[in-house]
Amino acid sequence: MGQIPGMRAILAVVALAAAPGAFALNADLDVSQYAHFGWRNRDGFLKGEIHKVVQTSDGYLWLGTSSGLLRFDGINITPWPQNRNLPSDYVRTLIESRDGTLWIGTQKGLASWKDGKLATYPDFANLPIGGLLEDRDSTIWVGATGLPNGKFCEIRNEAVRCHPEMGGLGRGVASLHEDRSGNLWAGLFSGVWRWNPGAPQFYSVPGQEANGIQAMADGEDGGILIGVTGGVRKVQNGKSEEAFPFPSPLQGFAAARLLRDRDDGIWVGTTGRGIVHFHRGRTDVFAQADGLTGSTIYNFFEDREGNIWVATDSGLDRFRELPVVTYAQSQGLSGEPAGAVLGARDGSIWFATSGGLNRIRDGEITAYHNHGGLPDHQLASLYEDSKGRIWVSSLKNAGYLENDRFVTTAVPGGYIDGIAEGSAGTFWIASQNE
Repeated sequence: MGQIPGMRAILAVVALAAAPGAFALNADLDVSQYAHFGWRNRDGFLKGEIHKVVQTSDGYLWLGTSSGLLRFDGINITPWPQNRNLPSDYVRTLIESRDGTLWIGTQKGLASWKDGKLATYPDFANLPIGGLLEDRDSTIWVGATGLPNGKFCEIRNEAVRCHPEMGGLGRGVASLHEDRSGNLWAGLFSGVWRWNPGAPQFYSVPGQEANGIQAMADGEDGGILIGVTGGVRKVQNGKSEEAFPFPSPLQGFAAARLLRDRDDGIWVGTTGRGIVHFHRGRTDVFAQADGLTGSTIYNFFEDREGNIWVATDSGLDRFRELPVVTYAQSQGLSGEPAGAVLGARDGSIWFATSGGLNRIRDGEITAYHNHGGLPDHQLASLYEDSKGRIWVSSLKNAGYLENDRFVTTAVPGGYIDGIAEGSAGTFWIASQNE
């Protein structure tokens, strides 16, 4: 992938862990704890914006951009030779169907490529294609926008059948989604249709953005998640309710793209503020100031290897998990790591920071600020005794944590280099003054 430039040095605690058996990201981690690399347009990566990323059966990534269809192998970008024959070189959406057909939705119509042959579809001539989807029955669904009305159609055995009976279609379909139960959802400019199976149902969604509903994903226990201004809503059993609100500084920004990854992390792409990530009850933000190539998100894609690809208004980003996990102040450390580190028998990690004692257990960080007299800085050593008590020493005093209380004990003065337990419950303390 080439050398990664501009790595910022940070003071942090790192944990070595075995790589997971399945290809997925660890949902316990914040976005900033994944390995990140960005390809920036300003560095010559490509011209135009990336609107869609897919991976075809041969392993290549295909990028639908405002300047044509491109193939990407992680190093080199190759323009597709058939770009000049597409209805438009502005590619809005892409899918590869199970039979190996590449379906290409453009600003001015629909095309498909299979066995070296390009086909176009007059039913969608001069219409922007907003949504493409292959359902579990191998039917291709196409949503198009346009004035005064858009189109919602299915393609089966090369025959196109449109559905003018979809009431309230209005300007057309901005996106399509099939949920885990096989329901087909169409995102419009006025709400969403649950189209099949069964009788179609329409749901209005408050707070949707002007460009229509383009962010949909499965709900955790049924229903569907929809991106709106200020966060994510859930539609289920005829009701629309708030599911994942944005942090206060982002309340006025729209959730324009949405992805639920294989570990059930929710990735939300905003217009102007980067990525909001909801996972295991936590919320974190990764923006341009953190290294993201751009501030507005156009597409998320999770590849077969579990990497998350993010198309922004200024480039392409990749996130993947590494065996080394980094914890920094953005994850809740009380300060910069400095001093002793202890691996306890229960699997937790204890360590000193410039702001006091911290513990990591099951991915959760606990900071002990002045905990029952526990020193808040200049911690010198840590030790776990045979009773499971955590001994802590500083320049001024020493003691141990028991039942979540800090008990001070008489020790020699000065800097304590180490603590060890001898026989019969005796303790040895190495001090610079003794």
